[in-house]
Amino acid sequence: MKNYFILLVLLSSIFSSSIFAQSFSAITFETQHETKMALDNITNWVFFAKSKDGSKMLQQVFKDLKVDKQWLVEKKAIYVGDISGMPSLIARFFALPKMRDYNFPIALDKEGDITKDWQGKTEFVTIYKIKNLQVLETIQLDEVDKLKQFMLNKF
Repeated sequence: MKNYFILLVLLSSIFSSSIFAQSFSAITFETQHETKMALDNITNWVFFAKSKDGSKMLQQVFKDLKVDKQWLVEKKAIYVGDISGMPSLIARFFALPKMRDYNFPIALDKEGDITKDWQGKTEFVTIYKIKNLQVLETIQLDEVDKLKQFMLNKF
């Protein structure tokens, strides 16, 4: 019985340390405006959309709450979108021109290499609260109303 308890303690410490040890590497993304945007030790919030569904939710809530570039700078936040699943011709001729109309920048992962290990279900928006590139909290939301309420409460 004592051996099972020790095994349980060891396993729980391994799993909890892997959860809390998650961190980001500093990186510079290109936005839809072909400008640079950094994820660095100053960043406190990362809004991540792994799919079209997540992107639509973020775009709707950002529009409703009038989030713009200045808001993101003030909150030390970035919006990262993984567009690697989008065919390049669609991205170049349709999606990127549409994205350029948004009042907020989107840090784009065009190849999927940067965000491939990031947590997040495809149809969800994943929000990371970070400090010095260390993840403090991970929130996953799958409804516009939940995302809007989260943002109203946190910001």
